[in-house]
Amino acid sequence: MSAVANIYNPNNVDLTEIKQRLAVLRRQREKVFGKNIISSWLPLSDIWENEEIYLISIELPGIEFSDICTDVRNGILIVSGNKSEYPELGKLSTVRRESSHGQFQRTFKLPIGIEEDIYNRWFQDGVLTICFEKQASVP
Repeated sequence: MSAVANIYNPNNVDLTEIKQRLAVLRRQREKVFGKNIISSWLPLSDIWENEEIYLISIELPGIEFSDICTDVRNGILIVSGNKSEYPELGKLSTVRRESSHGQFQRTFKLPIGIEEDIYNRWFQDGVLTICFEKQASVP
């Protein structure tokens, strides 16, 4: 068997070595960018509007409402927070991980005519909803 075939043979995969290499890469990244960089995962969102309101919903399963921050500055809504990793499960090893964890930040440019200081937010079933009022139309 050629050397190339051995490299890609799934039976030759050493997960411990892969985890160690990823840990080294993570430490190198933290040295350059710091530990507080925002992770690459972005929660999914939907936006609706009518004549009176502008509504944004963001899917944040597995996150506590108290761990979510919202801020509006210069027409930009910033939603940030942290999703904790699952606790260690004894001697179980992860077989597959599809869920995201770590810090996140989403920004949304608000349209002209939004009352930035007048908004409500609520959190239900892992979905954060933020509702802005629109400015009254001038006749």
